[in-house]
Amino acid sequence: MGFEIKYEGVVSSYHEEDEITDIVIPKGIKLIAEGAFFFRKNITSVKIPYGVKQIGRVAFSNCESLKSVTLPKSLTYIGEEAFAYCKSLESITIPDSVTNIERMTFFYCKNLKSITIPDSVTSIGIGAFDGTKWLEDYPDDFVIINKILVEYKGNDVNINIPDSVDSVAKWALGECERLETVSFKNIRLNLKDISESDTSIYDVLDMIGNEDFSVKMAHSVKYGILCDMYLADYSSEIFDAYFKKNFTKIFKFAIEKGNVELVKKIVDNKKLLTKRNINNFIEYAHEKGQSKIYGILTYYGKETAE
Repeated sequence: MGFEIKYEGVVSSYHEEDEITDIVIPKGIKLIAEGAFFFRKNITSVKIPYGVKQIGRVAFSNCESLKSVTLPKSLTYIGEEAFAYCKSLESITIPDSVTNIERMTFFYCKNLKSITIPDSVTSIGIGAFDGTKWLEDYPDDFVIINKILVEYKGNDVNINIPDSVDSVAKWALGECERLETVSFKNIRLNLKDISESDTSIYDVLDMIGNEDFSVKMAHSVKYGILCDMYLADYSSEIFDAYFKKNFTKIFKFAIEKGNVELVKKIVDNKKLLTKRNINNFIEYAHEKGQSKIYGILTYYGKETAE
């Protein structure tokens, strides 16, 4: 059967034979190489045996007659666009040995209406299911898989991402041209302000969802969001430690922006302001012309000095 095996355990390509439509990958194969079955229009089914660990990029892309694929439990990786444009594919079951679904894996598989995704999947790439019947028929505007927001299909101007979502896939909001604000974990994000700072909304959502506060972005965005998280009573070991470590920078940002609400909350908290730093913040408020904050901090400074 027209397999080309250049290296042991690797199917590198397949030479199509018109009369053969049902493909059974030989035992002993561990890798199906990039583009191995690309544009093989006669194939209708593929059975991949246990032992295969990886399917390369565009391995089965544009197999327009491919209706069914059996994926083994040994599989750990499915490459980008591996089954893109397989227009006849109707169902797929991803084994629980797979943790990532790469970008455009099933892109424009327009008849793909049944997709079984295991709990093991923790990340989903851009456009992984775009153009599928499954996505088209998904019953909710928020397409959520394993606590990942894969796509928002609605057209609201302001949205609240459900509490069940822990992370947002890249381009999940890509089609929402009218979108102005997004609320995620009770943090309201203004998309105009974020875009004007040359910051990606997805970097911001990743920072909040993954608590990766080391990510580089404009301070006007990062410190503003950290202030909003504090005001929303957000608390975790990672957030609390980062906020405390960078308190001087964050608090000076809040003073400069005239964030009276945050200043009052910090004062009421009484844990972050000390006799050592209060005078510096009073001087900074005076320097920035923030008279109301200057008054609040001065009064607090007198109280702590007594």
